[in-house]
Amino acid sequence: MKKSLEDKIIIGLTGGAGSGKSSVADYIVNKYDAEFIHCDEIAHELMAPGGATYGPLLKEYGKEILDDNGREISRQKLTEAVKNSAGGFERLNMITHPLVIEEVIKRMEDSVHSLILVEAALLIESGIDKLCDEVWFIYAFREERIGRIKASRDWSEDKIQAIINNQLSDEEFIAGSDLVLENHNGSESWKKEADDRIMLLDSLR
Repeated sequence: MKKSLEDKIIIGLTGGAGSGKSSVADYIVNKYDAEFIHCDEIAHELMAPGGATYGPLLKEYGKEILDDNGREISRQKLTEAVKNSAGGFERLNMITHPLVIEEVIKRMEDSVHSLILVEAALLIESGIDKLCDEVWFIYAFREERIGRIKASRDWSEDKIQAIINNQLSDEEFIAGSDLVLENHNGSESWKKEADDRIMLLDSLR
């Protein structure tokens, strides 16, 4: 049976690249059998042929953003097209964010779970934070974040630095969040903080 959104606890997880959002999400999802909504994956799904953003993106940037097979959108080619367009990433976000939010709301409403976790690097910028009861910022030291990204992706130092610099600063993340979980130096103290906060939110329902 579906539960109304009023019966659910909705927590938004955000943080910069390499902060460890996925580790925190895995812990909460496994311990509390929470519904997990990954906004970046949704955005990727919606760009697939037949997806909600596929047509609008082709209309905006042309067939040059398609891969070598001429069917699927190449994220690399899309990024280059956006960089070279007049509207830049602001225009891209105007096209994609409303449709991603629409899908997020649908999945929230369809969920049978009492706890829903929404993860997005652009949670605050996209406005998805407004759908959440609370926003949690996953914080880690910059150098540790860089090390994690290097270990998981074949990216140059310059590319990693550019990605981090293009995201919100720690101060901006903190200003838009209700809770800061420190995830660095191997510490797992954030687990108790997360557990305590979930218990508090549950008691207030």
